[in-house]
Amino acid sequence: MSRILITGMGLISAIGDSVKENRNSLQRERSGIGHIQFYQTAYAGKLPTAEVRHRTEELNRKLFGRELNPSITRTSLFALHAATEAILDSGLTQDYASVTMAIQERFGILGEVSTINTACSSSANAILYGARLIRHGFAKRAIVGGAESLAKFTINGFNALNILSSRPCAPFDRDRNGLNLGEGAAFLVLEKEEDARGKKNYASLTGFGNKNDAYHPSSNSPEGNGPFLAMKEALENSGLHEKEISHINAHGTGTENNDETESRAMLRLFEKVPSFSSTKSFTGHTLGAAGAIEAVYSILNLVHQEIYPSLSFQFPIPETGLIPVRHFAQQKILHVMSNSFGFGGNCSTLIFSKT
Repeated sequence: MSRILITGMGLISAIGDSVKENRNSLQRERSGIGHIQFYQTAYAGKLPTAEVRHRTEELNRKLFGRELNPSITRTSLFALHAATEAILDSGLTQDYASVTMAIQERFGILGEVSTINTACSSSANAILYGARLIRHGFAKRAIVGGAESLAKFTINGFNALNILSSRPCAPFDRDRNGLNLGEGAAFLVLEKEEDARGKKNYASLTGFGNKNDAYHPSSNSPEGNGPFLAMKEALENSGLHEKEISHINAHGTGTENNDETESRAMLRLFEKVPSFSSTKSFTGHTLGAAGAIEAVYSILNLVHQEIYPSLSFQFPIPETGLIPVRHFAQQKILHVMSNSFGFGGNCSTLIFSKT
């Protein structure tokens, strides 16, 4: 079976307007979590978020060179920004592309266009879906990813669940008290190996899994069944042994439920849990964009042989005792696992490998 290669990447988040800028912030341990600035909400100054540091009008002028088109939302602008970087990075022309309707119009898309909504695992599942299209011969390449912008509806909804933190989130910490919402977008270009000959590539997508915990609308089961089964399926799909995973980009939201259940799932799957961290301590939880943003970070782990820390961690969870990576470091990395778990128990895991 031919490999699926990543030949292009694009990204915008609270810690940078490009893949390069994001990596620089990750290396410098510079979080994007701070006070709300760019929209009106009663929670400004109370609930920190990870905003992209541009007004919507500024993004519009940067992309289109004119005043805001009312039909183009902030979310679509993020998607266009990241998709443009990924498409240019991969050297594709406007003769092919496949992302969302806004991007379809922008690039003259001729391929299939699909939108996946599985909450926080949405863009991980978009990557998984694109990989399946390629593996089964329905596509030679796919542009996959996701976008999310902050809004009153989102903040009010998550606040009603009592899972928003009043301070920067501390994934996997004993005293964690919730997540910070974030915004941004990331896209990747996936290509079948035979159709990417002579092109640069960053890594290969070697495994993926999707399972449903089916336990609760917004929580994983205490045993972490969904996360465990998704990671297990991704390993089986890749043909790798658990000992071959070098690093895990954990879902790591900083909530009481997620971090303990994800820890339990890792302890069930791995005889010795590899190094792991949550980059949501940099970007906040970007919801529908999280899987794609963290896929790019996982690929950067492989390309540069480096790992990014979980910020704000102090004490391990007593029931599990796991300690995430606390500082930026160089490390030999061959295979990275990236976890994304959504509401309704929709759990997805991707595995990227060095080429």
